[in-house]
Amino acid sequence: MTAGQIFEPGQMMSSVYTTSGINRYLTRVEYYIEDVRGETRKMSGRGASMEGLPFYSPDTARYVVSYGDTTNHRKYWYSPLFKIRPNSLLGDAPPAATLISPAAGASFSPGTVVPITWSATDDEGVRLIDIVASFDGARTWQPIAVNLLGTTTSYNWQLAPGTGSADVRVMVIAKDSRFQSSSDGSTRMFSTNGGGTTTDTVTISRATYSTSKGKLQVQASSSAGPSAVLQVFNTSTNVLIGTLPSTGRGSFRVSPAPTNITVKSSLGGSASAAVVTRR
Repeated sequence: MTAGQIFEPGQMMSSVYTTSGINRYLTRVEYYIEDVRGETRKMSGRGASMEGLPFYSPDTARYVVSYGDTTNHRKYWYSPLFKIRPNSLLGDAPPAATLISPAAGASFSPGTVVPITWSATDDEGVRLIDIVASFDGARTWQPIAVNLLGTTTSYNWQLAPGTGSADVRVMVIAKDSRFQSSSDGSTRMFSTNGGGTTTDTVTISRATYSTSKGKLQVQASSSAGPSAVLQVFNTSTNVLIGTLPSTGRGSFRVSPAPTNITVKSSLGGSASAAVVTRR
């Protein structure tokens, strides 16, 4: 099994593990499917040996094998995350999710705020958003926020005081109305034990709206250069208008014209500017 491999609901799977050097009559080997999404955990497969995949559609499923004599004295082995997707002939595509910030390699101090931003789409609309975090190299995941509205595109994560962690990962999970889910961010590492955030400075050099064309023209830049991803928001509503290309110059069809815009960087910086209206 490889990371991201795709299987169908109900598909029968051959055994994914072997054992050696243990007495299975004294301690049972536990074998189950886990979904790492916020509130969902242990799941049973189908069949006498649980060889059949359950009927649901995530990309955050994995097999777990554990062995030990007590709950607190066990070892765990995890498969890579894989996908369970219905046959494409059903014509229902899963949602798509993209984690924008924090950027890989970013550093935050304990007790500060980590700005998490993302984009998510679905052919029938995104229903809910979950955010989970890992502090041990993606072995285990803990919920940060669950069941956010599907239109949400940002969340400020307040870190606890303390020493922080060198390997932190955030995964954003988008769920559609048919309970399919898609995620992004499980392999992106940043730290929370640094001397401060790597916040950049954002500069907006143009924000004009053409009433005849119904288009908003924006030009902005980051002190970090093209490594920062810049997103344009309506300041008054905090609704995402669009993402600027690497050149920092973009055109967006929007109506009505926003009075002010805010450009947010994946590295934490932001700037706002009034929109100049022209014919």
